[in-house]
Amino acid sequence: MGRVTGVPSASLVHRVLVVEDHADSAELLQTFLRSFGHRVEVAEDAGSAIAIARELRPSVILLDVGLPIVDGIELARMLRTDLGPDVRMIAVTANGDPETRKRARDATITHFLLKPVQLDEVAAALTSWA
Repeated sequence: MGRVTGVPSASLVHRVLVVEDHADSAELLQTFLRSFGHRVEVAEDAGSAIAIARELRPSVILLDVGLPIVDGIELARMLRTDLGPDVRMIAVTANGDPETRKRARDATITHFLLKPVQLDEVAAALTSWA
């Protein structure tokens, strides 16, 4: 995760689900997003992500593509079916190859951020919907 430079202010508070199996990355994203007043929950795998999403009803989901068992793109498909079209999904991955990007778009993931993700990119992705 990178340094924050010129972070835009968030004018809309989101319910955010961070799905990330790397604990330090998840904690950094959670702390950063909470500093803007967003309600943030963290899941480390698909099963817990689905359970939390059903309760939280997030407006934004940040998905690590490289999750074990069920990858983030397949999870996005599952969550889209469960939550409907209004939730915004952001893929966060170290794999930016064209096939992964295509799979993400096909799963209606609207933003694609490469690791190490810069925190100002995360903020910009959230504020682009405000």
